[in-house]
Amino acid sequence: MPSSDALATAAEMYRQGLIKQYASAPQKGGLRLSGLGKPALDIFARKFHPEWFTTDWQTERLTQLFHVGDTFEADMYVHLDRFGYEVEETQQVVSFGGVTGHTDFIIRTPAGERFLLELKTCAGHKFTQYTEDSKGVLKNIECIPKTYRTQLALYQQCLGIDSYWCFYNKDTSDIFFRPFIPSENAHLIRRAELIISEYARITEWDEVFNVFCAPPPEGEKYKNAMTGNFKVPQDIDKQLAPHIYEVIESKNNYGKMTSYVTGYRMPDGSVETLDIP
Repeated sequence: MPSSDALATAAEMYRQGLIKQYASAPQKGGLRLSGLGKPALDIFARKFHPEWFTTDWQTERLTQLFHVGDTFEADMYVHLDRFGYEVEETQQVVSFGGVTGHTDFIIRTPAGERFLLELKTCAGHKFTQYTEDSKGVLKNIECIPKTYRTQLALYQQCLGIDSYWCFYNKDTSDIFFRPFIPSENAHLIRRAELIISEYARITEWDEVFNVFCAPPPEGEKYKNAMTGNFKVPQDIDKQLAPHIYEVIESKNNYGKMTSYVTGYRMPDGSVETLDIP
């Protein structure tokens, strides 16, 4: 049975989660450690052109997803206590280069070992993408979003303890623990250092393009063959896309209207055509 203290703590976590998702104003502006893995142009566009992001990105669907994640975090706190794991810290503040973040759980095992556990709630198809294939082989680390990998790389760099993801499938309630391998992600720490230093140095949007460039668009596939068209990368905000790409709207092979990239849009308004073979 979980302890009464664990139940009380989980209940308070659930209460705070409700307040965060339904009563608190979303945080805006500035760097956050959890966001350093985003595309650099997205990070800098929000600094110099916040007016481009006029639509509230947190839709009702996303709010529900985040609420499910908060609920799972409270549930996990109880389960860890049930099985003899001590949660030493929740939401511990860590700082990297002056940019702060908050960890989920720092845990001590019954054997006295400490580790960081970061929880990620996802839809079923994403859960499959982040975990293992039908033969039980871990998917390539590149299948996990750069934002997730950068966040955990920085947390581990700050804390110096082993780290794990716990992926939660909101559709089936399955969970999967995946260890974080620092050597696979050291380059993300260097990238975060560059973004932090340039964020402080660069004073105009035009200057950003001297250091960073737009991510290459994604090739479109239909019936296991490339169509020759290119789409906006999934990690680029749709509100940002027209400012860094030349974008046209056209129906795809399924008859759905899709944004296709035909070139890169420069700060002076000129367009460079795609240089993709």
